[in-house]
Amino acid sequence: MPLIDDTDNAIIFDALGDAVTIVFDDGSDEGLTVSGIFVEPFESVGSYDGQVETTLPSLRVAAADVADLSIEHDLQVSVSGVGYKVVAIQPDNEGWVALNLREV
Repeated sequence: MPLIDDTDNAIIFDALGDAVTIVFDDGSDEGLTVSGIFVEPFESVGSYDGQVETTLPSLRVAAADVADLSIEHDLQVSVSGVGYKVVAIQPDNEGWVALNLREV
């Protein structure tokens, strides 16, 4: 049983203020609409001749909302008009899943 239930998730989405609604293109006619929190942290990695800079976009969603999804579905996500492909699905075992994204 997760430590965070649906009521807790709703409170978290409201408190953070960055909840977005996305549609997964999972091959069905309608897709799947869920609420999530989009994050895109900046990463800078040093190398021997300079810095490599990138962002790591992901969407945090309630695990119950995406329980039946798998990476084999070629999932496409649109967040604020920008298209992304889901490249990894990472549950945290506490009621949340990080959908790691790559811009398409």
